Amino acid sequence: MSARGRGSVPLTRFTKIKFDGAKVRLEYQVTRPGGADPDEYALQCADLPLADFRTALRALVDDICLICEFPSSEAPKVKVLGCSLTYKDGVLGAVLTATKDLMACPAPLILNTPHLPEKPYGESGGAVLPVNTVRRVRALCVEAERYLNGEREQGSLFGAEAVH
Repeated sequence: MSARGRGSVPLTRFTKIKFDGAKVRLEYQVTRPGGADPDEYALQCADLPLADFRTALRALVDDICLICEFPSSEAPKVKVLGCSLTYKDGVLGAVLTATKDLMACPAPLILNTPHLPEKPYGESGGAVLPVNTVRRVRALCVEAERYLNGEREQGSLFGAEAVH
């Protein structure tokens, strides 16, 4: 989510952030002046993300275990793939997606957490994302924006030695 949302400057809001180990997929909206429906974009790219992007994804493992009520001992079996994000009345909502290795099956379990908002919609109350989960989701959005802006993992053209 971009800080470019003040006044009439367009705001970028991610609706999906995913990295399957081979490709990054970003889906996002850019607001339009006057409150018109936002433009929607998608990017799928094989350029590897920065280590910070992958770290931000991995940081959500404990959140998935907490939301899905798995014991923390299951965390090493969980691999976060990404999240889907919503924005309703200015409230961020998220569904986290991951896989979990199973002992009796060669294919992993695909996990989608329940959709949870960062705070209750209206006065109805209800379950919400833990505060630390919101912080980590927002950190992932920052890394997604860096990726969108071209900050990606790249190998050196000349190896460890500089050419003079």
